[in-house]
Amino acid sequence: MTVEVWNASSKAGLALEVVRSLRDAGFDVVKWGNFASRQKKTFVRDHRGGSEAAQAVVRSLKTPNAEIFTRLEANPLVDLEVVLGQDYTE
Repeated sequence: MTVEVWNASSKAGLALEVVRSLRDAGFDVVKWGNFASRQKKTFVRDHRGGSEAAQAVVRSLKTPNAEIFTRLEANPLVDLEVVLGQDYTE
């Protein structure tokens, strides 16, 4: 499973911190950086429809309020996108 992590909060360096945590948990994080806009809530976009994988990422993030959205794509570049919002706390 491949994952992208995007920082949509105001905390500098948050994406890289989460990348390290997800990699330690066994996820293949292939890309990270800043999101185009600030977001209030953390969410996960599931591009393959395997909600179990998205739920596993949410559990690893220790962010029980993160929402999971499914946006199916025929040939996605990654399986999941994590967008870290202002509500994200470690």
